[in-house]
Amino acid sequence: MNITDRKERIKNYIDTADEELIDKLLELIDFFEKNEIDVWDELPKELKAEYERIISGVGKEDGISHKEMQQKARNLANS
Repeated sequence: MNITDRKERIKNYIDTADEELIDKLLELIDFFEKNEIDVWDELPKELKAEYERIISGVGKEDGISHKEMQQKARNLANS
């Protein structure tokens, strides 16, 4: 299931959710908005490994461009 499918599933679920579930979801959203989250911890392990591989290759010919890294990140997020 890709990111678009997951978002659609959540949207459909919320449309039928009762008040108690909506309140719990709002608490969760509030938590994420108020607390600092380390984005690195939230990244998929494949993307972390790719970043680390690239960083270790800085100054060498095996690095990739920022645009290529963005595309890899998008592909991982949508898989």
